[in-house]
Amino acid sequence: MGHQIASSVAELHELQVVLQEPTIVRPEKITDMGNLYLSPLDRQAPFFMYTLHVYNGKANSIAAHHVLIQALQKVLVLYYPAAGRIMRNEDTGHKEIACSGEGAMFVEAIVHLELKDLGDLRHVNPELEKRFVYQLRPTSENPLLVVQITSFSCGGFILGLGWRHELFDGFSVAQFLTAWADLARGTPLSAISPPNHNRRLLQPQHSSVDTVDFEQIIKKRFFGIPILKEDDLNKNRKNSWESTLNDFSSSGFLPKYITKMFQISEEMVASLKQKAMDGELISTCSAFDVITAHAWLSRVKAMEINPSERILLEFAVNGRPKTIPPLPENFVGNAFIMASHNCTAGDILNSSFQDIVRRVQLAKATITDAYIRTNISTLEGTNTKALPSFRETSIFTDWTKFPYDLIDFGWGPALFVTPVAMPLLDVIFVIRSGAESSGITVRLGLRPSYMDKFEQIFLDFASI
Repeated sequence: MGHQIASSVAELHELQVVLQEPTIVRPEKITDMGNLYLSPLDRQAPFFMYTLHVYNGKANSIAAHHVLIQALQKVLVLYYPAAGRIMRNEDTGHKEIACSGEGAMFVEAIVHLELKDLGDLRHVNPELEKRFVYQLRPTSENPLLVVQITSFSCGGFILGLGWRHELFDGFSVAQFLTAWADLARGTPLSAISPPNHNRRLLQPQHSSVDTVDFEQIIKKRFFGIPILKEDDLNKNRKNSWESTLNDFSSSGFLPKYITKMFQISEEMVASLKQKAMDGELISTCSAFDVITAHAWLSRVKAMEINPSERILLEFAVNGRPKTIPPLPENFVGNAFIMASHNCTAGDILNSSFQDIVRRVQLAKATITDAYIRTNISTLEGTNTKALPSFRETSIFTDWTKFPYDLIDFGWGPALFVTPVAMPLLDVIFVIRSGAESSGITVRLGLRPSYMDKFEQIFLDFASI
């Protein structure tokens, strides 16, 4: 049965995180690699992502920090863009990464408690979470990568990781962390598979990007959905679009949100799959397909969207195997493409579960090489920034393919990994539940007035 994850037992005033002064960790071997081209897919997400990786190992804090710093110095030799800084190409006006070897930021912290004293950290507590990630503004002066290691008296630790999204997408972060962990466990640098940093594999291929009609693409994709444009979001404000994305949910444009996490057991995932394939409409489906379909319907019901209103489903799809030829397995960069399905609320409120799952799969099937290339050219050919209204839009991201919880720095796999400090709280994450818990975890933000109803509908699997 699915359930909301229980809250933490620790009082916030009991938690004192002793932070050391941040230090800069530079590559073990510094080589000026020039400037790295960023594709339009890299440039579409100009903000920091943060994750918490909770480890319950028996590490000596001083020794562990030393091992992790040494391994970070080594991995930055291969992942040298992570030690660079964002700069703007004066000729094109586009952002690039100056691979200058200036380094990543490393912060050491200590908590004089045991991890178990904090209860179940999978419960969302923004006040608690922000103590374990060292947040940076996305400026050209700041590092692209920041690491905070918080040690506990039991030997457990929390790795708080932050990275500029232009640097990595989810698959790239998993690749980077795996290499870093391998080095921390003693693997020689020469034995680590080198990453492919060639972002030009995803550069526009059209002879002229002016032939791409951005407005027509917007109209088709967002038909009937209110669009929040940069001018609307920044009205009477001096903030840039990048700053808006970083403080959007607390800026006054959106009401206060609350975020919760719900755990779905393996048995319930299997039951959802069985319901989806109960008939001839669907022959196979993934955990992401069925959970997205169920959460999408639950959200629309909870928000009481009128059946005649248009709604939009969007979720990120890994474009690596979709391009022709497929991107190299060791490609590092952003290769995610947004799949979408536009329909009326009534189309899914009055549909069978199988039909809703089929709609998710049809959206996924639209991601072809031609679709990817068109979107790249579209992003390259316009300076317009726009976001769909989050009331009508349900945005999902699939983290079930990222083995973050299996990454072992030498003290065992992670108890669990979760995104934190999200720039947009509306995004719904579908996440692996961690090394000590099977199934899937769903993390989402909603207005308080909607969350209780969503919880009731989402956890009532018998009604599907």
